[in-house]
Amino acid sequence: MANVKLGTKAVGSIVKIKVNGASKDFIVVQQGNPNTSTYDSSCNGTWLLMKDIYTTSTFGNNNSYKDSSIHTYLNGTFYNLIDSNIRAAIKQVKIRTRTALVPAAALPPAPTA
Repeated sequence: MANVKLGTKAVGSIVKIKVNGASKDFIVVQQGNPNTSTYDSSCNGTWLLMKDIYTTSTFGNNNSYKDSSIHTYLNGTFYNLIDSNIRAAIKQVKIRTRTALVPAAALPPAPTA
Protein backbone atom coordinates (compact mmCIF):
# COMPACT_ATOMS: atom_id res chain seq x y z
CA MET A 1 0.00 0.00 0.00
CA ALA A 2 1.50 3.33 -1.07
CA ASN A 3 1.71 6.19 1.38
CA VAL A 4 -0.67 8.95 0.41
CA LYS A 5 -1.23 12.30 2.07
CA LEU A 6 -4.95 12.18 2.75
CA GLY A 7 -5.15 15.98 2.65
CA THR A 8 -4.42 15.80 -1.09
CA LYS A 9 -7.25 13.38 -1.89
CA ALA A 10 -10.45 14.75 -3.43
CA VAL A 11 -13.78 14.29 -1.68
CA GLY A 12 -15.27 11.08 -3.08
CA SER A 13 -11.89 9.41 -3.46
CA ILE A 14 -11.42 5.89 -2.13
CA VAL A 15 -8.48 5.09 0.13
CA LYS A 16 -7.55 1.66 1.44
CA ILE A 17 -6.89 1.11 5.13
CA LYS A 18 -6.20 -2.21 6.81
CA VAL A 19 -8.78 -3.28 9.37
CA ASN A 20 -7.99 -6.52 11.18
CA GLY A 21 -5.29 -7.17 8.57
CA ALA A 22 -7.56 -6.84 5.51
CA SER A 23 -7.66 -3.80 3.20
CA LYS A 24 -10.97 -1.96 3.40
CA ASP A 25 -12.27 0.90 1.26
CA PHE A 26 -12.85 4.24 2.95
CA ILE A 27 -14.43 7.23 1.22
CA VAL A 28 -13.04 10.73 1.69
CA VAL A 29 -16.19 12.60 2.72
CA GLN A 30 -14.77 15.95 3.85
CA GLN A 31 -11.56 17.94 3.60
CA GLY A 32 -11.13 20.56 6.30
CA ASN A 33 -13.57 21.92 8.82
CA PRO A 34 -17.03 21.92 7.19
CA ASN A 35 -18.37 24.78 9.31
CA THR A 36 -16.28 26.68 11.84
CA SER A 37 -19.39 28.03 13.55
CA THR A 38 -20.55 24.47 14.27
CA TYR A 39 -17.29 22.50 14.65
CA ASP A 40 -14.20 23.50 16.61
CA SER A 41 -10.66 23.49 15.22
CA SER A 42 -10.13 19.82 16.15
CA CYS A 43 -12.37 18.93 13.18
CA ASN A 44 -9.99 20.42 10.61
CA GLY A 45 -8.61 17.46 8.66
CA THR A 46 -9.66 14.64 6.38
CA TRP A 47 -12.92 12.89 7.25
CA LEU A 48 -13.29 9.26 6.16
CA LEU A 49 -16.26 6.90 6.05
CA MET A 50 -15.86 3.14 5.72
CA LYS A 51 -17.57 2.18 2.46
CA ASP A 52 -19.06 -1.13 3.56
CA ILE A 53 -20.61 -2.30 6.80
CA TYR A 54 -17.96 -4.01 8.92
CA THR A 55 -20.32 -5.40 11.53
CA THR A 56 -23.70 -4.69 13.05
CA SER A 57 -24.39 -3.77 16.62
CA THR A 58 -26.97 -2.20 18.86
CA PHE A 59 -26.76 1.37 20.04
CA GLY A 60 -27.41 0.42 23.63
CA ASN A 61 -30.16 0.92 26.17
CA ASN A 62 -30.01 4.68 26.47
CA ASN A 63 -30.21 7.77 24.30
CA SER A 64 -26.67 8.94 25.05
CA TYR A 65 -23.94 8.29 22.48
CA LYS A 66 -21.11 8.76 24.98
CA ASP A 67 -22.65 6.08 27.23
CA SER A 68 -23.65 3.75 24.38
CA SER A 69 -22.31 0.30 23.59
CA ILE A 70 -21.51 1.40 20.02
CA HIS A 71 -19.30 4.24 21.35
CA THR A 72 -17.43 1.71 23.48
CA TYR A 73 -17.03 -0.66 20.52
CA LEU A 74 -15.87 1.99 18.04
CA ASN A 75 -13.38 3.60 20.43
CA GLY A 76 -12.04 0.28 21.75
CA THR A 77 -12.47 -2.93 19.79
CA PHE A 78 -12.83 -1.42 16.31
CA TYR A 79 -10.17 1.26 16.82
CA ASN A 80 -7.68 -1.45 17.80
CA LEU A 81 -8.43 -3.39 14.58
CA ILE A 82 -7.21 -0.46 12.47
CA ASP A 83 -3.63 -0.67 11.22
CA SER A 84 -1.31 0.79 13.88
CA ASN A 85 0.25 3.31 11.45
CA ILE A 86 -3.21 4.71 10.73
CA ARG A 87 -4.20 4.71 14.41
CA ALA A 88 -1.20 6.94 15.07
CA ALA A 89 -2.64 9.51 12.63
CA ILE A 90 -6.21 9.45 13.96
CA LYS A 91 -7.04 12.42 16.13
CA GLN A 92 -9.73 12.93 18.69
CA VAL A 93 -12.29 15.51 17.65
CA LYS A 94 -15.25 17.24 19.23
CA ILE A 95 -18.50 16.75 17.34
CA ARG A 96 -21.58 18.60 18.51
CA THR A 97 -24.45 16.31 19.32
CA ARG A 98 -28.14 16.87 19.06
CA THR A 99 -28.39 17.36 22.82
CA ALA A 100 -25.81 20.14 22.52
CA LEU A 101 -28.10 21.93 20.08
CA VAL A 102 -31.53 21.16 21.56
CA PRO A 103 -32.50 21.04 25.24
CA ALA A 104 -32.90 17.44 26.39
CA ALA A 105 -36.56 18.03 27.30
CA ALA A 106 -37.30 18.85 23.64
CA LEU A 107 -35.85 15.59 22.29
CA PRO A 108 -38.34 12.99 21.10
CA PRO A 109 -38.39 9.74 23.08
CA ALA A 110 -36.00 7.01 21.95
CA PRO A 111 -37.68 4.57 19.55
CA THR A 112 -38.62 1.20 20.95
CA ALA A 113 -37.65 -1.70 18.75
